[in-house]
Amino acid sequence: MGWVHPHDGDTVAPSICTMVAVATDDRQMDFVVFFAGPEMPGMVTTAQADPYRVAVDCRADTGHVYRPRAFAHNQADNGTSTDITVYVRR
Repeated sequence: MGWVHPHDGDTVAPSICTMVAVATDDRQMDFVVFFAGPEMPGMVTTAQADPYRVAVDCRADTGHVYRPRAFAHNQADNGTSTDITVYVRR
């Protein structure tokens, strides 16, 4: 499980931001769920391809700090997550 975009510590424009993560395993992946703070902006299934991506609206959050998390789950009922810190430019 790893982040492709944005990277930890990145500053993003106040716009629609695309979160992108990769997830691989010796078993087939079932899904990846993205979280932006307490909200869940999306879940991507393996049928929708790797890398996994979801759009997040950051337009109203200038100066805000996000701690997005990506959680990957495989068919063997195992899961792992990774989170980063992202800043929304004022």
